[in-house]
Amino acid sequence: MGDVVTEAFTVPLPGGFGLARKVRTFLGLREGYVAGVNIDVIGEFEKKLEAFQPSAVVFDSGLFGPLALRARRHGCQVFTQTQNCEYDFYAGEAALRGGLAGELLRAAFLAEGQAIEASDVVFTLSSYDRHRLIQLYGEPKDCRIVNPLLMPLTERLSRFSGRKPRGRGAPVAAFLGSAGQQNRWAAELLTRHWTGEMAKLKVVGHVGQFLRQSFRDQELESRDIALCGFVESLDDLLASSDAMVCPMFLGSGVKIKMIDALANGCPVLASEEALHGYEFAKESGWVRACSLREMERVTTQLGEEPPSLERLRDDTRSEVAKHEATLRVVYSRLTTAREARG
Repeated sequence: MGDVVTEAFTVPLPGGFGLARKVRTFLGLREGYVAGVNIDVIGEFEKKLEAFQPSAVVFDSGLFGPLALRARRHGCQVFTQTQNCEYDFYAGEAALRGGLAGELLRAAFLAEGQAIEASDVVFTLSSYDRHRLIQLYGEPKDCRIVNPLLMPLTERLSRFSGRKPRGRGAPVAAFLGSAGQQNRWAAELLTRHWTGEMAKLKVVGHVGQFLRQSFRDQELESRDIALCGFVESLDDLLASSDAMVCPMFLGSGVKIKMIDALANGCPVLASEEALHGYEFAKESGWVRACSLREMERVTTQLGEEPPSLERLRDDTRSEVAKHEATLRVVYSRLTTAREARG
């Protein structure tokens, strides 16, 4: 990147997981600045702009809107890589939690709007995210769809040697989830619709603790649902499962857990809302839109006829090539900008 200030997007965020981490982030607000970016951080950032005199600055979150505005005023080109539509994330949390999440929604809306206003180019992970940002904030100066999460998938698929034998028994579906509110909601809905008559369901991660509080052990056992907690090798679990199920209904962005599934040759059954960014794998059958009632039946079908791994590799390479070409075109502006500034 040459003289691009990369420090702009390494402002440290608090530790932790899910909304708890974001709450600690917002507790550091001063005058409405978001993502732990307070007056002191802004001052340090402006000193770096003066010292490095960058032609462009790259941010990896829409929550850095206050910094993006200052980079713009400094005469820099501004590039923002969004991770989702932050408004949609907090709207989902506000709907499920209420209380503080409503105030976080307001703060995220203000910061994300500043990022869109100040950026020369906004990158979104999917066409749906682009659509939502335009709905909320108006048309950016330039908006490109680039999903950097897909780029490692090509390499992982090239190393993948094939699915692991599952052995005899019922087909297996896996649900991966933290204890976040949206995962809890999805896991509860899925559990209520899972019968166990056609396939086994393995629930991996913290979300299983929540299910244990909501359902009796006998009920889970009768539905052939196993709460696995943390597993020694997620790759092995996915490579030996017939499907990963992802019934997420709120928010935007892309579901990273689907990258892990595809990298291990595990097809994904998901709600329509969870498939944004993975449209390239729909025609081949590696990702499929399913209702909660259909997921168990389709898991059984996939156990009998899995889709073509070579087709997934080819489609992924083709999709990644499009995103890389977009990046080359956009970032060629950096060279032009440096030359213009001498």
